[in-house]
Amino acid sequence: MAKIYIPYLNPLSYTDEAFVSDQLYASKHFDDVPYIDTIKPWQQKVDFVRVWWYKDVIRQQLISGISPVVIELVNGDNTSVVYATQNFQPKLQNKLVAGEFINEHDWDLNGATPGYYRFRLKFGTPVQKSLISEKFIVSENIENTLLLQYGHHENRGDIIFETGFEPNVRINGSLRLKEILSVDTTYVDQRLNAEMIKSDPYCTWDLVLNDEWGIPEPLAIKLNWIIGCSKLMIDGKLYTKSDGAKMESSVIERYPLRSYKIEVRDKLNRSSKVLVTEGDPNMKIMIAATSDSKGFGMDTGGNQSQIISLE
Repeated sequence: MAKIYIPYLNPLSYTDEAFVSDQLYASKHFDDVPYIDTIKPWQQKVDFVRVWWYKDVIRQQLISGISPVVIELVNGDNTSVVYATQNFQPKLQNKLVAGEFINEHDWDLNGATPGYYRFRLKFGTPVQKSLISEKFIVSENIENTLLLQYGHHENRGDIIFETGFEPNVRINGSLRLKEILSVDTTYVDQRLNAEMIKSDPYCTWDLVLNDEWGIPEPLAIKLNWIIGCSKLMIDGKLYTKSDGAKMESSVIERYPLRSYKIEVRDKLNRSSKVLVTEGDPNMKIMIAATSDSKGFGMDTGGNQSQIISLE
């Protein structure tokens, strides 16, 4: 039995084009059907479209026991119209499961005409499984969007970051200053005279996710995974999720989308604006390292991926 792992840490979500629900179950889970089909009868039928800039590169990684893995760029509304076809590249083999590989692909949108698209993934020759992505728009206008670039210091959520995989995701949203704080050390003598010994100022920010129209719950779950990565860049600046921060949602009755916000803080709490003539000002130090890896092993703990099995 071959398996396909589509990690939630991937920038896009996919559903099985041939999925048929069991007659025993009436619920519609976002892993199984497109967002628009999960809307309840009493809710407004509100579509949602992801946005990408026409110069963005969409980086994806998945684990598959079936090869080859082909990716097609198709029309967002008529998926029978195929504009381009490329192949995922195998990177590492699972040392525990024969024939199972990490596959990666970078799709440069620079050649795409602005408009509505989806990706289709095809596994095997002949095709054994076909997945379709959520709809997205390629646009020349990225006003009111944020680019989140992310990575992690170790493999996480069924993503093998040791290959150098660092994807990105573009969302409608904003960063808003929440609090101006400090960690203080003071000395108070017996007469209650106070002396400031040390004061370290810092700020917290609200990362607001599409407060105008809202986002679907599956995208909020995906972003919660992304924001929890050790390397999180928002429009080129490093941030870290605040300890204990959680997604706070704003709910409108009978409206299926929600706006969310979560508290983050600067990863590097600097006391100056840093300018450099070359290199990355976000990095405190640069270290070059090499590793010799013959394969990877799966972490079987937790619900970290959409897993598709083939008998």
